[in-house]
Amino acid sequence: MNKFDYFFRADALQKVIEEELPPHAVEDFERVLKGEGDVGLVYRSPNELRGLVAVWLYYRFRAGDTKQSVFREVLDAAWNHDHPVVRRAVNDRRVLRLMFRDAGFPIPTGMPANTEIWRGTSGISLCKARRGISWTTKRAVACWFATRFRGARHDKPLVIRTTVATADLISPANDRNEFEAIYFDGHAAEIDGNEEDWRSVGRRWSDDKKAFSAAILSG
Repeated sequence: MNKFDYFFRADALQKVIEEELPPHAVEDFERVLKGEGDVGLVYRSPNELRGLVAVWLYYRFRAGDTKQSVFREVLDAAWNHDHPVVRRAVNDRRVLRLMFRDAGFPIPTGMPANTEIWRGTSGISLCKARRGISWTTKRAVACWFATRFRGARHDKPLVIRTTVATADLISPANDRNEFEAIYFDGHAAEIDGNEEDWRSVGRRWSDDKKAFSAAILSG
């Protein structure tokens, strides 16, 4: 698509967002239109709109109407708040890949040429787990994600691992200490460990997170 195509897509999506936007978010919306926006629009929009806001700003960025830095911050904020909301808004794996690529997240520094990444899931097949794009550079985090919930829906935890070129990773901000890495080509990932191991490592990570949070709160 060329700039005009992106402009018309942005314009159409803007009308949808304007109709659904709550009054307390209007000021942030207008600031974005003036090129002065930040993540305030994401935080003040209802959850179901946040993914659409990220897509809208992607179209505006590709049309030349929004700075890359604004789009990147909004995508990062919307993704960190609720991955599924962004995925539903995009509804196209190819476009989502382009969005993360074009956002210009910094390439990880201080890491070797190749990096091990893990992904923790529950209740889904190995094939489906491999298609996920949210990975982590910390195995303990993947174990925690795989085992943090109980119940029939979350039976069969799974942790998978693969080694990738560090330059191919997209690393959003580590605001939640999850060491997330976005990666779209995990088809070669293999199972790493077993359920007993994953639950043990996941519990330790959970305990460490709680101790860290308590230390911050206590000053």
